[in-house]
Amino acid sequence: PDSKATIHGAFASGNTVCVEMTWRGNHTGTLELPTGPVAATNRSIEVRSCQVFVMSDSKARVIRHYFDMMTMLEQLGIEG
Repeated sequence: PDSKATIHGAFASGNTVCVEMTWRGNHTGTLELPTGPVAATNRSIEVRSCQVFVMSDSKARVIRHYFDMMTMLEQLGIEG
């Protein structure tokens, strides 16, 4: 719940914007996974990610967020 992103770069082409960032935070709340909820581990994470925005009329109409879930789960000690 306390995660914060550091933006490393962004670029735009036509109506598409791509933003590279690193998320950092602490796992102090329940994490909902397809396999069920995971209680807080109180561990920290640092995960690189990319968000892609498709814009129309100066508004984000589509947002896609890509990141390495396995890296995050390993950092939390939840590796599968």
